[in-house]
Amino acid sequence: MSKLVEILKRSLARRNLQIRRLPAPLIHNPGAELRPKLAHVIAHHLVHHQPEDFFFLQVGAYDGLTNDPLHDLVVRFGWRGILLEPQKEAFAALTANYRGQEQLLLRNAAVAATSGPRPLYKIDGNAPDLPSWATQLASFRRETILTHRDVIPRIDEFLITEEVECVTFDDLLAPFPGRTVDLLQIDAEGNDFEIIKLFHQGGRRAHIVHFEHKHLSPRELADCAALLVECGYAVGLDGGDSTAYLGG
Repeated sequence: MSKLVEILKRSLARRNLQIRRLPAPLIHNPGAELRPKLAHVIAHHLVHHQPEDFFFLQVGAYDGLTNDPLHDLVVRFGWRGILLEPQKEAFAALTANYRGQEQLLLRNAAVAATSGPRPLYKIDGNAPDLPSWATQLASFRRETILTHRDVIPRIDEFLITEEVECVTFDDLLAPFPGRTVDLLQIDAEGNDFEIIKLFHQGGRRAHIVHFEHKHLSPRELADCAALLVECGYAVGLDGGDSTAYLGG
């Protein structure tokens, strides 16, 4: 029997699948299984490294509140960081929601391989009968936006472009030479892997990388995990997000 199990495991592994043995209570109550959360990893980092001045980069900050994993922590602990949001209306809301947080640098921009303007695909916020979350859809990848056709049937009609400014990580971090990045937070609607590759060029590292993987293809997610593992991270998946941690 064990030989058959091993053959099955190898067969599943070639398809990026695996068999896990869980106690029955966790199978019947999946919400009771403890999985790595960003807050858990941040807490571990703070306890073991005790950074005097926690510093983060947030790419795709939107309005700083909606589905945002960092806002409350940033305000409570006064973390320093750089937040980027390319959409003008969302950036205006981001600025308002972080008013008084002088330790933060807010940039109305996106990250790319080269600096300069670039068209961003987004949903027209004035279109009728849109889901409340529709204006969060903004990406350099048109096909990523169109994958939401099942919940926004006429999405092609509502798709518009906004010319946004792009900056490189080198330019972004130039005013902070030698600065340790404790956390890189990314929500870029399918462009997350590209941003991770750009950040890690030249040996740059962050202690924690948290990103949305649900818009990545299986191949992209596998390649992204391979890159992070090669860079020394341990990687955990939770729902549509992934957390990579250098630990140490």
